[in-house]
Amino acid sequence: MKKHILMLLAFVMWGMMGQVCVAKPATESDYYLRLCTENLEQGNYDDAMGYANQHIEEYPTSANGYYYRMVINAALKRYANALLDVNNCIKYRKNSPDIMESTLYWWRATIYEKIERYHNALDDFTKAYKLALKGKDAATARTILSARAELYYTLKDYDKALSMYHKALKIEEQLSEPLSLDLVDSYRNMADLYAEKKEYDEALTWHDKALKIQEQALDSQHIDLARTYSNIGGVKEVQKKYDEALTFHNKAVAIREKVL
Repeated sequence: MKKHILMLLAFVMWGMMGQVCVAKPATESDYYLRLCTENLEQGNYDDAMGYANQHIEEYPTSANGYYYRMVINAALKRYANALLDVNNCIKYRKNSPDIMESTLYWWRATIYEKIERYHNALDDFTKAYKLALKGKDAATARTILSARAELYYTLKDYDKALSMYHKALKIEEQLSEPLSLDLVDSYRNMADLYAEKKEYDEALTWHDKALKIQEQALDSQHIDLARTYSNIGGVKEVQKKYDEALTFHNKAVAIREKVL
């Protein structure tokens, strides 16, 4: 099985999110997994589960079947079952070396987070991050840091969340073009965190970074610009700079009236 197939599956996030588009496993031993993937693409989760189970019956010490079943269980919010499957993935990973170890700990951390076992989640995010660094996988390391930051944000530990986001952003800026739109959400996350800490000037600095990229990369009437104008207006309003806040809110409204 190709490594990228498993990585694509790793991004099947929680809930019924429509069709799942992944590449087909290529070997004869992955016959049931090919059928599993085809059914995932069609949104047939019950049939996909059946084929994953058949693969596990035929290859009980292969991590691949457990990996697919974990993804399905997570998508169906069967987190206890997903946790059992990811533990088996970790147990049998040596028999399926295409599965990256960092990805498995990242998955388990996310499952722990869903069932509110936050201490376990933080431990596994740390393991996943260290494994990604060891494997020189900067993109995965950045994603794991961002996920850990989001958990700290949920726990209202804003200082640790900021530390994680700064590390993730440093990697992202190295991987991205200087004015890449991919950076906008990261800058917004930073702004939101500083706003939570009531450091409003710093929050505006990060919103301005996002706005600079958008104004150069997007049409002047793009709906995403309206969101940023609203964000800036909201911070200005909290600062009681009402005239400035109104200016940005009006910009947002003008775009929405034309686009929506």
